[in-house]
Amino acid sequence: MVKKAADQLTSIEHGAFDTAALQQELTQALEDDRLYKLTDSMKKRAIHTAANYDDFKNLVACADLKPISQKELRDFSRAERQTNISFKKKTTRKKYGNDRRFQPAAPALDMPPTTAVDFCRNWKRYLKTDDAKFRFDSPSCCA
Repeated sequence: MVKKAADQLTSIEHGAFDTAALQQELTQALEDDRLYKLTDSMKKRAIHTAANYDDFKNLVACADLKPISQKELRDFSRAERQTNISFKKKTTRKKYGNDRRFQPAAPALDMPPTTAVDFCRNWKRYLKTDDAKFRFDSPSCCA
């Protein structure tokens, strides 16, 4: 293992120091150490809180991620709303009242239904008020 580490040191070649490579190695070593400490501390916390191995593994895998604050979450959602162009186009359409919506053509409700299916369909679709249902159900309706 010592030989492997010595082979990886590119900053010292033939007795001369390469400061750029030395700085890069130092930066990488510091980052590796930071990640190791974060992972280790998360393992120590997750061993007590995880219900199973998958939860433990997921907690350890995201040890180096920074939690999102409430302010960042609000700013992100606000930015999404501002750039949604298709939503703005939909709001510029004219709004029509309920009378302009598509209504299926009502069958002749003065004729008695021939089957139970016709009766149930007419009852649910076309008879919205209690008065209309009463008139449809009365014997004088379909005489």
